[in-house]
Amino acid sequence: MKMNCVESFRGSAYIEMNKTKILCTVIGPREAHKSSEDSMGMLLANCGKLTVSVRFAPFAKTPRLQRRRKEVALSEEQNLATLIQQAFDSVVLVERYPKAEIVLIISILQDSGNVLCASLNCCTMALVSAGIEIYDLLTSASETLEDKGDNGTLTIGYMAKLHQHALTEFTGTASPQTIRKMMTRLEIRCTEWRTWMEKKIRAQTQQ
Repeated sequence: MKMNCVESFRGSAYIEMNKTKILCTVIGPREAHKSSEDSMGMLLANCGKLTVSVRFAPFAKTPRLQRRRKEVALSEEQNLATLIQQAFDSVVLVERYPKAEIVLIISILQDSGNVLCASLNCCTMALVSAGIEIYDLLTSASETLEDKGDNGTLTIGYMAKLHQHALTEFTGTASPQTIRKMMTRLEIRCTEWRTWMEKKIRAQTQQ
Protein backbone atom coordinates (compact mmCIF):
# COMPACT_ATOMS: atom_id res chain seq x y z
CA MET A 1 0.00 0.00 0.00
CA LYS A 2 1.29 3.44 -0.95
CA MET A 3 0.03 6.97 -0.33
CA ASN A 4 0.72 10.15 -2.32
CA CYS A 5 1.78 8.09 -5.31
CA VAL A 6 0.35 10.46 -7.97
CA GLU A 7 1.75 13.94 -7.47
CA SER A 8 -0.70 15.70 -9.79
CA PHE A 9 -3.63 14.94 -7.45
CA ARG A 10 -4.29 16.34 -3.99
CA GLY A 11 -4.45 12.82 -2.59
CA SER A 12 -3.82 9.33 -3.90
CA ALA A 13 -3.29 5.74 -2.81
CA TYR A 14 -2.39 2.43 -4.39
CA ILE A 15 -3.20 -0.97 -2.95
CA GLU A 16 -2.69 -4.60 -3.86
CA MET A 17 -4.89 -7.23 -2.22
CA ASN A 18 -3.88 -10.66 -3.43
CA LYS A 19 -3.57 -9.94 -7.17
CA THR A 20 -6.19 -7.19 -7.32
CA LYS A 21 -4.62 -3.77 -7.91
CA ILE A 22 -6.43 -0.49 -7.24
CA LEU A 23 -5.41 3.15 -7.66
CA CYS A 24 -7.54 5.87 -6.07
CA THR A 25 -7.07 9.60 -6.62
CA VAL A 26 -8.82 12.56 -5.00
CA ILE A 27 -9.78 15.86 -6.61
CA GLY A 28 -10.85 18.73 -4.40
CA PRO A 29 -12.38 20.07 -2.36
CA ARG A 30 -13.15 22.30 -5.31
CA GLU A 31 -15.98 24.66 -6.17
CA ALA A 32 -18.98 22.60 -7.18
CA HIS A 33 -20.03 22.80 -10.82
CA LYS A 34 -23.17 24.82 -11.44
CA SER A 35 -25.04 21.69 -12.51
CA SER A 36 -24.25 20.13 -9.13
CA GLU A 37 -25.50 23.22 -7.33
CA ASP A 38 -28.71 23.22 -9.33
CA SER A 39 -29.44 19.54 -8.73
CA MET A 40 -28.61 19.65 -5.02
CA GLY A 41 -30.52 22.85 -4.34
CA MET A 42 -29.91 24.37 -0.92
CA LEU A 43 -28.03 21.31 0.33
CA LEU A 44 -24.69 22.50 -1.06
CA ALA A 45 -25.09 25.78 0.82
CA ASN A 46 -24.74 23.85 4.07
CA CYS A 47 -22.44 20.99 3.08
CA GLY A 48 -20.40 19.69 0.21
CA LYS A 49 -20.88 16.88 -2.25
CA LEU A 50 -18.97 13.63 -2.70
CA THR A 51 -18.75 12.14 -6.19
CA VAL A 52 -17.39 8.67 -6.99
CA SER A 53 -16.17 7.43 -10.36
CA VAL A 54 -15.01 3.86 -11.10
CA ARG A 55 -13.20 2.70 -14.22
CA PHE A 56 -11.75 -0.67 -15.18
CA ALA A 57 -8.48 -0.48 -17.09
CA PRO A 58 -8.72 -2.28 -20.46
CA PHE A 59 -6.16 -4.82 -19.24
CA ALA A 60 -7.74 -5.31 -15.80
CA LYS A 61 -9.30 -8.70 -16.50
CA THR A 62 -8.25 -11.99 -18.08
CA PRO A 63 -8.87 -12.32 -21.87
CA ARG A 64 -12.06 -14.34 -21.28
CA LEU A 65 -13.41 -11.74 -18.88
CA GLN A 66 -12.28 -8.91 -21.15
CA ARG A 67 -14.66 -10.21 -23.83
CA ARG A 68 -17.44 -10.36 -21.25
CA ARG A 69 -16.52 -6.90 -19.99
CA LYS A 70 -17.56 -5.29 -23.28
CA GLU A 71 -21.14 -6.24 -22.44
CA VAL A 72 -21.28 -5.56 -18.71
CA ALA A 73 -18.49 -3.10 -17.90
CA LEU A 74 -20.67 -0.01 -17.63
CA SER A 75 -23.18 -1.57 -15.24
CA GLU A 76 -20.35 -3.13 -13.21
CA GLU A 77 -18.59 0.21 -12.86
CA GLN A 78 -21.83 1.97 -11.97
CA ASN A 79 -22.72 -0.64 -9.37
CA LEU A 80 -19.31 -0.36 -7.71
CA ALA A 81 -19.49 3.44 -7.77
CA THR A 82 -22.93 3.34 -6.13
CA LEU A 83 -21.74 1.03 -3.33
CA ILE A 84 -18.58 3.05 -2.69
CA GLN A 85 -20.59 6.28 -2.71
CA GLN A 86 -23.05 4.77 -0.22
CA ALA A 87 -20.21 3.82 2.10
CA PHE A 88 -18.29 7.10 2.04
CA ASP A 89 -21.38 9.29 2.31
CA SER A 90 -21.37 8.02 5.91
CA VAL A 91 -17.64 8.62 6.38
CA VAL A 92 -16.71 12.00 4.87
CA LEU A 93 -17.62 15.13 6.84
CA VAL A 94 -19.14 16.91 3.85
CA GLU A 95 -20.58 19.59 6.12
CA ARG A 96 -17.01 20.88 6.55
CA TYR A 97 -16.87 21.70 2.84
CA PRO A 98 -19.86 23.95 2.02
CA LYS A 99 -20.49 24.58 -1.70
CA ALA A 100 -17.58 22.28 -2.55
CA GLU A 101 -17.20 18.97 -4.34
CA ILE A 102 -14.83 16.12 -3.52
CA VAL A 103 -14.24 13.59 -6.30
CA LEU A 104 -12.99 10.05 -5.73
CA ILE A 105 -11.64 8.36 -8.87
CA ILE A 106 -11.07 4.62 -8.58
CA SER A 107 -9.02 2.95 -11.30
CA ILE A 108 -9.10 -0.84 -11.26
CA LEU A 109 -5.79 -1.90 -12.76
CA GLN A 110 -6.20 -5.62 -12.16
CA ASP A 111 -9.31 -7.52 -11.10
CA SER A 112 -8.60 -10.84 -9.44
CA GLY A 113 -11.56 -10.66 -7.04
CA ASN A 114 -12.56 -8.65 -3.96
CA VAL A 115 -12.59 -5.42 -5.98
CA LEU A 116 -15.15 -3.73 -3.72
CA CYS A 117 -13.20 -4.57 -0.58
CA ALA A 118 -9.88 -3.40 -2.04
CA SER A 119 -11.46 -0.21 -3.42
CA LEU A 120 -12.95 0.78 -0.07
CA ASN A 121 -9.61 0.36 1.70
CA CYS A 122 -7.80 2.25 -1.05
CA CYS A 123 -10.30 5.14 -0.95
CA THR A 124 -9.80 5.56 2.79
CA MET A 125 -6.05 5.90 2.33
CA ALA A 126 -6.50 8.34 -0.55
CA LEU A 127 -8.85 10.55 1.50
CA VAL A 128 -6.34 10.60 4.36
CA SER A 129 -3.62 11.44 1.85
CA ALA A 130 -5.71 14.39 0.63
CA GLY A 131 -6.36 15.66 4.16
CA ILE A 132 -10.12 15.21 3.82
CA GLU A 133 -11.90 15.13 7.17
CA ILE A 134 -13.61 11.83 7.99
CA TYR A 135 -15.48 10.46 10.99
CA ASP A 136 -13.23 7.41 11.20
CA LEU A 137 -11.01 5.21 9.07
CA LEU A 138 -13.23 2.95 6.99
CA THR A 139 -11.81 -0.53 6.54
CA SER A 140 -13.29 -3.37 4.55
CA ALA A 141 -13.13 -7.15 4.62
CA SER A 142 -14.91 -9.88 2.68
CA GLU A 143 -15.73 -13.55 3.21
CA THR A 144 -17.11 -16.17 0.85
CA LEU A 145 -18.95 -19.16 2.30
CA GLU A 146 -19.80 -22.46 0.64
CA ASP A 147 -21.04 -24.89 3.25
CA LYS A 148 -24.11 -27.10 3.75
CA GLY A 149 -26.45 -25.13 1.54
CA ASP A 150 -25.08 -21.73 2.54
CA ASN A 151 -23.47 -20.07 -0.43
CA GLY A 152 -22.63 -16.40 -0.56
CA THR A 153 -20.20 -13.52 -0.19
CA LEU A 154 -20.40 -10.85 2.49
CA THR A 155 -18.45 -7.60 2.25
CA ILE A 156 -18.57 -4.93 4.92
CA GLY A 157 -17.24 -1.41 5.26
CA TYR A 158 -16.68 -0.80 8.97
CA MET A 159 -15.66 2.14 11.14
CA ALA A 160 -14.07 0.20 13.98
CA LYS A 161 -13.53 3.12 16.35
CA LEU A 162 -17.21 4.05 16.15
CA HIS A 163 -18.44 0.44 15.87
CA GLN A 164 -20.54 1.45 12.87
CA HIS A 165 -21.17 -0.15 9.50
CA ALA A 166 -21.01 2.13 6.47
CA LEU A 167 -21.72 -0.70 4.05
CA THR A 168 -23.04 -4.26 4.19
CA GLU A 169 -23.22 -6.10 0.87
CA PHE A 170 -24.30 -9.76 0.72
CA THR A 171 -24.84 -11.82 -2.41
CA GLY A 172 -26.04 -15.40 -2.28
CA THR A 173 -28.15 -17.42 0.14
CA ALA A 174 -27.47 -18.02 3.83
CA SER A 175 -29.38 -18.16 7.10
CA PRO A 176 -29.50 -15.05 9.32
CA GLN A 177 -27.48 -16.92 11.93
CA THR A 178 -24.75 -17.71 9.41
CA ILE A 179 -24.63 -14.11 8.22
CA ARG A 180 -24.32 -12.85 11.81
CA LYS A 181 -21.36 -15.17 12.39
CA MET A 182 -19.72 -13.98 9.18
CA MET A 183 -20.34 -10.39 10.23
CA THR A 184 -18.62 -10.92 13.57
CA ARG A 185 -15.55 -12.44 11.92
CA LEU A 186 -15.36 -9.60 9.40
CA GLU A 187 -15.66 -6.93 12.10
CA ILE A 188 -12.64 -8.48 13.84
CA ARG A 189 -10.68 -8.48 10.59
CA CYS A 190 -11.65 -4.87 9.88
CA THR A 191 -10.50 -3.83 13.35
CA GLU A 192 -7.16 -5.55 12.78
CA TRP A 193 -6.92 -3.95 9.34
CA ARG A 194 -7.57 -0.52 10.89
CA THR A 195 -4.64 -0.96 13.30
CA TRP A 196 -2.38 -1.89 10.38
CA MET A 197 -3.69 1.03 8.33
CA GLU A 198 -2.96 3.49 11.14
CA LYS A 199 0.64 2.28 11.28
CA LYS A 200 0.97 2.68 7.52
CA ILE A 201 -0.43 6.21 7.68
CA ARG A 202 1.94 7.23 10.47
CA ALA A 203 4.93 5.72 8.67
CA GLN A 204 4.17 7.39 5.35
CA THR A 205 3.30 10.80 6.79
CA GLN A 206 6.63 10.86 8.64
CA GLN A 207 8.63 10.32 5.46
